[in-house]
Amino acid sequence: MLLLASLAYNLHQNQQNEDLNASLEVYNKQAEITKKKNLKTIDSLHDISLRLDSLVVIKEDANAELQIRIQHYLAKDTADEEALNGITNTDSIRSLFARYYSNNHLAGKAGH
Repeated sequence: MLLLASLAYNLHQNQQNEDLNASLEVYNKQAEITKKKNLKTIDSLHDISLRLDSLVVIKEDANAELQIRIQHYLAKDTADEEALNGITNTDSIRSLFARYYSNNHLAGKAGH
C-alpha cells in the first residue's frame, strides 16, 4: 500500500514537473520574442542616434558657413561705410548705391 501511495505521489510529481516544463517553455519563447523585439528597437534607436549625430554635424557646418558669411558681409558693410565717409562726389555715391539697389532710379544715372 505504501508502495502504491509512493507511486501515485511520484506520478503526481512527474505531472507537475511536465506542467512546469511546459510553462517554462512558453515563458522562454515569450522571452525570446521580447528579446528579439528589444534588439530591433535597440538597432532602430542606434540608427536614429546616428542620423541625429549626422544632423548635428550638418547643423554645425551650416552654422559655421553662416558665421563666415555674416563676417564677410559685416566686413563689406564696414568697408562700404568707410568708403561712403570718404566719398565726396555724387557719381561715386550713385555707383556704390547701384551695387545694392540696381532697380532704383539712381542706379541708371551712375556714371553720367
